[in-house]
Amino acid sequence: MHQRFQRHLPRMLGGFVLLIVLEFLSSRPAQAQRVRPVWGQVVTEEDAVVSSGATIVVEMRDGQRSAEIRADSQGRFEIRGLFRQTYLMTVRAEGFHPQQVYLDLKDGVGPVTMRIVMHRAPSRKTASPLPALTDMSAPKNARKAFQKAVQALQANRLDEAREKFEKAIAAHPCYARALTGLASIQIAARDLDGAAANLQQAMRCDP
Repeated sequence: MHQRFQRHLPRMLGGFVLLIVLEFLSSRPAQAQRVRPVWGQVVTEEDAVVSSGATIVVEMRDGQRSAEIRADSQGRFEIRGLFRQTYLMTVRAEGFHPQQVYLDLKDGVGPVTMRIVMHRAPSRKTASPLPALTDMSAPKNARKAFQKAVQALQANRLDEAREKFEKAIAAHPCYARALTGLASIQIAARDLDGAAANLQQAMRCDP
């Protein structure tokens, strides 16, 4: 009995391995059909390339993030691993309004190609305010950082403006206009506690 089992064992194992291989191969097409690649390009209204490095975020309906990538210098991007369902895609680029589009991957086969058109955001032009009392006492490097922050803010480069305002405040902690400028950016970012603290500090420095 034992010898007979040993003779049949290779045949049994071979059949078992063959069954596993067949199941694996048969499952691959089904798994491949569950995902679809997305190729696209981010352009302006004038059909020019957005070369500033657009950020693409893909979320499911419940808000769970599925992908976040950055377009290349030609505005091109590729997203893989998305399942056959509907997503919300948000595209952001410096100097442009955010763009949101629904991405429906439920129907069709093969790659999905997209062309995202971005609309330019208007420059924030503000009149030059009169010098405050703290401007006169601020050191030169603080005033220089403040001016660069204002220029960045007018060009809608909010991250750069925040950095320069913070640099001016670091050089002169009681720089009222820099504190106010930083507060305006914090309000836009919904950091209301931080904005309130900086506005209060600005009023204390320049009542």
